[in-house]
Amino acid sequence: MNATPLHPWVIANKDGMVEAAHCDCKAGLRETCSHVGALLFHIEAIHRLMSRRTVT
Repeated sequence: MNATPLHPWVIANKDGMVEAAHCDCKAGLRETCSHVGALLFHIEAIHRLMSRRTVT
């Protein structure tokens, strides 16, 4: 609870190709951490939900 928040970020093209990604955690120094993976998963899930058509 007292830990400082992490700041993962991703740069991607419109077609979804990831150009760069980084996180300021210890594993993120090598740019391969689960925080970047979680961010990409979250972005993909939001995109999937926003593109879903609902019938009302």
